[in-house]
Amino acid sequence: MTHPGGVRRFLILACAGALALVTGCAKAPPQSVADVNAAINQAKAGCASVFAAQDLAPVQAKVDEMNRLAGEKKYRKSGKIAEPLLPEIKTVAAKSDEAKAKAKADADAAVARAEKALDSARQAESEKYAAADYNGAKAKLDDAKRKAGDPCTITQATAVAGEAAAAADKTKAAAIAEKDRLEKERLAREAEERRLREAEEARRRAEAEEVKKKTPETYVVQKGDYLWRISGKQEIYGKPIFWPVIYDANGNIISNANLIFPGQELRIPRDLSEEQRMEEVRKAWSQETQGGAAPKTEEPPKQE
Repeated sequence: MTHPGGVRRFLILACAGALALVTGCAKAPPQSVADVNAAINQAKAGCASVFAAQDLAPVQAKVDEMNRLAGEKKYRKSGKIAEPLLPEIKTVAAKSDEAKAKAKADADAAVARAEKALDSARQAESEKYAAADYNGAKAKLDDAKRKAGDPCTITQATAVAGEAAAAADKTKAAAIAEKDRLEKERLAREAEERRLREAEEARRRAEAEEVKKKTPETYVVQKGDYLWRISGKQEIYGKPIFWPVIYDANGNIISNANLIFPGQELRIPRDLSEEQRMEEVRKAWSQETQGGAAPKTEEPPKQE
């Protein structure tokens, strides 16, 4: 006769076995599921979604299915999916790393080109002559460097660095054009200033010639002339009192201030100031006081 307790234990074990067949016969997800999740998260952290997106997508779909089954406590089925996934994820990660290394090299080269272009723009004095464009190019270069420092934005860095290089070339051209424009303006300004100076010099020369005509350096004695009258002529000194200046300057042909003749060519000094002329007058009257050769009276020296 079978013991009732044994029958009960048998039924419990049988039910448990049937349940295990249905649920996968596991009480917790296998370690492989956790390993797969860790591996794919590491691959994503290494930017596999950027550098191996096509290879990652089917693997990610399998991981999602694995996690769905694990969530439903179908651990055996999730474990079967997990087992071959680790090598696949490693392959994806390796491809991602290879593509990332190439992208990093490309980005570094692009940044170097942009730096060289910006340095060339700086040497062309873009900071002075095209400041806004220069600052824009520099900002793009800084952004490219930041992106090059983040593994997941390396590909963007290459594009932005290219934009920075183009902007640097543009600002260099703008600076050169602005310098050329300013240089042309400077040359035009100097030419205009030179023209004005030359015009002023020509005007002064013409005035001097006109003055020379009006203030001759010689005078030919006319009939009826005497030194007092000659000195008083507007084109000579305009003041009769300065006649001693003419007398002293022509001592070689005038021996007597009262005796001049038509046709005599008298030198008219023009290099004496008003004060110097007055000094000549004072000397003449001093000579008269001392009994010199000057006329004895203020009567005009007569022409013979």
